[in-house]
Amino acid sequence: MTIDHYDEDPSDRRSEERIDEHVTIFVERYAAEFDNSRAANIMICDSVDISANGVQVRMDQPLPIGTILRLCAQFSGERPSLYLVGEVKWQRAEEGQYCIGFELFESEQTDIIAWKELIAGQLDV
Repeated sequence: MTIDHYDEDPSDRRSEERIDEHVTIFVERYAAEFDNSRAANIMICDSVDISANGVQVRMDQPLPIGTILRLCAQFSGERPSLYLVGEVKWQRAEEGQYCIGFELFESEQTDIIAWKELIAGQLDV
């Protein structure tokens, strides 16, 4: 497992505007087996910030760079949960936790369009 180290903060390399909204993110590290021989492994974490094409989270465990995982963003209030797919692009150790940056994919059977609309709506405010 690689933890990227950068001279600059890797979270500063995104080109789009970020929103400091704290969202509960469920990260599916691996899915359940169809025969129920293995349960799904889902980690619950909080976002640091979100953008149209990415999300930065804090987790207790590192993830391999390049791993593509399913995510579920759960908002407070009336907003529905959004299901996404993202790739671990970078991470860094920080105060006993890991700050991890996901790049979101435009993937079928996800809520990426609703995600982008939500971000656009936040930026218009």
